[in-house]
Amino acid sequence: MGAGEVVGRAPVQARPGTEVPYRAASALSAAVRLDEPVVETIAAASELRAPVAAGDVVGTITFRQGSRVLGRSELIAERSASEPSFLDRVRAGVGALLP
Repeated sequence: MGAGEVVGRAPVQARPGTEVPYRAASALSAAVRLDEPVVETIAAASELRAPVAAGDVVGTITFRQGSRVLGRSELIAERSASEPSFLDRVRAGVGALLP
């Protein structure tokens, strides 16, 4: 897995429509057995709290084959998201009230 590859996105709390993509902080490579599947596990917040700076750690990614850990890397924010403005907070509040 390359370090620049986006592996997920998380919405930003109180910032409707704002998502921050995240990627592995470092490239991962390992020798694997071809007869066993590699399992990728992402542990990241389902929602981020602003402010988020590019490069902030937002979780981890782990690759396993059977019981063996092949590699692990921190997940970092690809870009920043500022504190929500007053208008963002109003939109988030209204959005929570309406179906």
